Amino acid sequence: MITRHVCSHDRRAKRIMLTEAAEPIIKAVNDVISHTRNEILFGITPEQVDELALLISRLEQNILALHESQTESQS
Repeated sequence: MITRHVCSHDRRAKRIMLTEAAEPIIKAVNDVISHTRNEILFGITPEQVDELALLISRLEQNILALHESQTESQS
């Protein structure tokens, strides 16, 4: 299901790649993800999903700014 290859830029590193035998598993996992996403987002419009993403991003920015201001005040 996987193969290992030496990285051309760093001989110490190995690249792990999926083989064709892994494709049915990948498809099954993607199907589960898609089904779960559809269940979670049932009744929510794409516009509402976009708005939620913007709100979460704004919350993240606010949290980071709060953390930075607290770190600066403790210095």
